[in-house]
Amino acid sequence: MDPTQVLAPRRRWTLDAVVYNEKEKQPGEGVAVALGLWDGRPVLAMRWNGTDSNPTGHPQSRGFPTWFIIPEKFRKSIQENLSPESQARVQRFFAGP
Repeated sequence: MDPTQVLAPRRRWTLDAVVYNEKEKQPGEGVAVALGLWDGRPVLAMRWNGTDSNPTGHPQSRGFPTWFIIPEKFRKSIQENLSPESQARVQRFFAGP
């Protein structure tokens, strides 16, 4: 599943940018990391993109693909594993205007 198309639940989630997107080569790979707003609050989110046998990926709710919100205390460890450009984008996103 293209993570830029994961927009549910629309009342709570607004996608800003996908900062990491990997296609699955082996089971457990194929993850995406995104910046977005959850109830208007900036968050880092993650999901598994899916496979041919499970194209919706995980997590999902009632058949709709969704994002898992990363708890703030884990954000830095995930951010450190992104490309330098994505790390800078995450930093700017959480720094605010």
